[in-house]
Amino acid sequence: MKTGEERKFVFIKELKELGVKSKDIKKLIHAFDIIEMVAFDIHKHSDEIFAAYRISNYP
Repeated sequence: MKTGEERKFVFIKELKELGVKSKDIKKLIHAFDIIEMVAFDIHKHSDEIFAAYRISNYP
């Protein structure tokens, strides 16, 4: 599994290959970082999230 920095490097490389402008890449990198943080929080709290889901869907 790749680290966040490795994923970011691949993301930037692919954006450049698609011809995305530098100023737009900077905005997309910021969004990428936010998504990474949210994904980490979800992963960190996944047990609580799934437990709450099971409780809320209990008949």
